Amino acid sequence: MAIRQVDRYIPEGSSAFYRASVSDENGVRISLSDINSITLTLYDVESGSVINSRDGQDVKGANNGTYTSSDAGITDATNNEPIVITSASHGLSTNDYVNITGVIGNSNANGTYKITKVDDNSFSLNNRGGNLNYTSGGTWTYSLFEMEFLPADMAIVGSHGANQVELHRALFTIVYDTTRQITHEVDLYVQQLSKI
Repeated sequence: MAIRQVDRYIPEGSSAFYRASVSDENGVRISLSDINSITLTLYDVESGSVINSRDGQDVKGANNGTYTSSDAGITDATNNEPIVITSASHGLSTNDYVNITGVIGNSNANGTYKITKVDDNSFSLNNRGGNLNYTSGGTWTYSLFEMEFLPADMAIVGSHGANQVELHRALFTIVYDTTRQITHEVDLYVQQLSKI
């Protein structure tokens, strides 16, 4: 995962949601069963102070963090634009992202795409056209990590004065396949509010 900078200011004492897919170095989504742990350290960049006791805190299904994943086989990938994938009872929703591997024939279906749900058994790959007829194979994987930063996570720790901005950094550490590790940083710009 790459560093993601949140491009808006968050008022002090408010909450915010962060959502991200988790992929390995080859861009393949990592399934829930392969993840050993997800931990969060949240700190003020200027002072280094840990915020709201979030120092190496477990956020895999705990402390306002959730990770969901699913995968299934593919039985068809149309040679049209957009490509329509057939996968029985897929359970996906429009605007989900999936990673597809192993499609033979219509190889343009392989990759990571935002999808549109067609019906319960098919979905289309946004802005992606086919290149050959589908022959066989293929698996899709969906994953999503969600983290709610609480009002206490947005507390100002310095004495910057009204309407000043403080940079909080969330460092996520994901361990998967027992020994492999990904780190990911998210910057949160917290703005102190004027007192009335």
